[in-house]
Amino acid sequence: MAEVAAASTFARDMRLGLRELLAAEPDALSDVCLITEGGGRIHCHRLVLALRSPYLRAVLAQHRPASQSPATVVLEGVRTPVAEKLVRYFYTDELEVEEASDAELLQLCQLAEQCECTPAVTRAEGELLSRLSLGSAAELLGAAAEAGGMPRLQAAAVRLLAAS
Repeated sequence: MAEVAAASTFARDMRLGLRELLAAEPDALSDVCLITEGGGRIHCHRLVLALRSPYLRAVLAQHRPASQSPATVVLEGVRTPVAEKLVRYFYTDELEVEEASDAELLQLCQLAEQCECTPAVTRAEGELLSRLSLGSAAELLGAAAEAGGMPRLQAAAVRLLAAS
């Protein structure tokens, strides 16, 4: 019984600690800086990124800092609010998609796929599927095909367009 209590305390402490790190001042213990489109900067922690993303783990493994300066990872073509949503997911396991535009959700799906974060892809794609309409199907189909991913979204858009 003591092991169960210790495990639940550990899990609770980890959740609280990660939330505190996310809310802390940008340079508080951060050792990675994600650079987004337009030069946006998101300060994070190597350990969190490596635990949550196999892709970022591989990228960061190549960046062994020789100094105290943080490793930088450039996220080409990714808008800051989209990257912030995925980073928040890495820390909290919560993906805020309800207020995101369709364009942001598409970019979030692409970034989550790049980061090999299947649960985030599934959640963002699910939100897009819930919004799918005849008016948006062609545009979403084209964007998903261009991105080379989101097969569920592509299939649903094709079915909707074929049925009309």
